[in-house]
Amino acid sequence: HMTSYNCSDKDYRDNSNFFRENRVSMNFHDENGKTLYDGTQDKNKWFDVANPKEIGHELRQAVARGQFDKVQGMLETGKDKVDVNNMNANRCDAMNYALRLPEEQAEKMAKLLFDHGAKLDALDSDGNNALQRAKPAVKEMLIRETIRTGNISGLNAIKNAGIKLNKPEYLLLTNDVEVLTQVAKLGASVEMALQTVRNVDENTWGTEENVAQLNALLKVEQK
Repeated sequence: HMTSYNCSDKDYRDNSNFFRENRVSMNFHDENGKTLYDGTQDKNKWFDVANPKEIGHELRQAVARGQFDKVQGMLETGKDKVDVNNMNANRCDAMNYALRLPEEQAEKMAKLLFDHGAKLDALDSDGNNALQRAKPAVKEMLIRETIRTGNISGLNAIKNAGIKLNKPEYLLLTNDVEVLTQVAKLGASVEMALQTVRNVDENTWGTEENVAQLNALLKVEQK
């Protein structure tokens, strides 16, 4: 009997671990021709094939398998056909599966999806967004890319997850006044960011435009 689980369901994780640890064959077919892969989602390697005709299925499957080159090809050659943010019936999108991969692999896959429009503020079946699910290194990368690009869904995800941006160098990633203002409101110190610029090689941190914007922002804060 095949059972379908929500993306973060603990029973599902326990069962999938049991199957792996006991080397249960994934190639066994039931009376309907389905295998154990059908209707299950493993946090690392398994994927949802409960409905191969479901929109976005092929992309999610490739992401879950860690097939970076295939995912890249699908996103770059089929942009008008592939919806990177499409969710399955269990509210799992491609980013959700990317975040289940081993950390180094997850970071690379998540960056690829982000670069192609994956939203970070979409909620899974437990009400968590991508930043709340991400492993530390992946989370840090996504936060920095969000600030660097001024990504609206990423900024929303940071705010909704209650993440404090307490690293002053976050303010040195962008010259956009609106983004700088939001990052400062989320905890990054403008004064400390300017101090960072003074203490390190200016070719590494802070362009002239960035420093000018930070000085202007500091004056606003001090009023």
